[in-house]
Amino acid sequence: MTTPAEARRIEQRSLRFGVGANAVMALAGFSAHVLTGSSALLLDGLYPPCWWGRP
Repeated sequence: MTTPAEARRIEQRSLRFGVGANAVMALAGFSAHVLTGSSALLLDGLYPPCWWGRP
């Protein structure tokens, strides 16, 4: 069984990984928009940051 401190540490590590993955996806989408001029790719690139900071 995990202690509350261990569970909190695991959750924090998972959250950091999720934020990093969302940042990479946002940069990839924005870069694709800049390279192609596609507004749909811009929307896709800006969608992940909308969820940053939400529980």
